[in-house]
Order: sequence, then C-alpha cells, then structure tokens
Amino acid sequence: MKQLRITGRILSILLTAVLALLLACNLYTIAARYFGGVQQPDIFGYSVAVVISGSMSGSIEVNDMVVIHEQDSYALGDVITFKSGKNLVTHRIVAQAAGGFITKGDANNTSDLEPVPQENIVGKVIWVIPNIGAAIEFIRTPLGMTCLVLVGFALIELPILLRGKGGRSHEE
Repeated sequence: MKQLRITGRILSILLTAVLALLLACNLYTIAARYFGGVQQPDIFGYSVAVVISGSMSGSIEVNDMVVIHEQDSYALGDVITFKSGKNLVTHRIVAQAAGGFITKGDANNTSDLEPVPQENIVGKVIWVIPNIGAAIEFIRTPLGMTCLVLVGFALIELPILLRGKGGRSHEE
C-alpha cells in the first residue's frame, strides 16, 4: 500500500510539472504573438502548426498538427513551413532558385508561383501528429487552457478524493 501511495505522489508531481510547463509555454506563445508581434513563436527552435488545407493531402492531412524545427539549411524533398504574407504554408521543396526555394503541395498540380526566401522559412516539419488539430486549437484558446488546467488539477486531486478520510485517523 505504501508503494502505491508513493507511486501516486510521484505521478501527481510529474503531472503538475507537465501542466506547469504547458501553461508556461502557452503563456509565452500568447505573449510573443500578441505583445511581441511574432507570427509563429518558437521554443528552443521548435513550434507547432495545425494544417487547415488539403494541399499536402497524402502525407499531411487537414487537422494534423505538424511539429516544426528551425534548421540551418534545407534540401530538396524537405517539407517546410514558411511565411506567405500573413499566413503560414506547409509545402515540400521541389527545386532551388536564385530567390530561394520552389515549393509545391503534394496534392497540387503545379509548384507555388513565388520562390520562398530562406528568411521566410519557419522550419522543417519533423513530426506529424494526425487528427489532433481541433483539440490543439481549442487548447490554444483561454477557455481551452483553463479546461486543461482544471482537468489536470482534478486528476492530481482524484487519489486524495478517492482515499477520503479513511486513510488516517484524526482522533486525539
């Protein structure tokens, strides 16, 4: 029984640390986006984006989340996320041009019109998490973050609530 209690306490501490880290990351990205004017905030060179179009269908679908990492250089075949005006686009590098890289969505018939300059590249897609986009977009809202924190704290307190007062006697 004592091992179970110690395991529960360790899991509680880990869950609290993960929730605190998620909260800190979200607060940073919100502050960077709204107060710093950063279009795609990153943490240690990593950022995430949710795919909203089918231009990469076949390899990346709508509502997939992509994890992006900033690279020193990019090569043919890399799937990159780049700034295009006020939007972010995730496409594959198909050629190199004088002004940057020529990109194309895997599901598109033609390449993109304008070359993508190196300075517009946010990073290379290093991981695709399928079908999690709607949940991520909800968690990014203030209501979603509040719900996540409340559920996390409820999970932390659940063992205490289930144990009730039967664990120790408070009689003197």
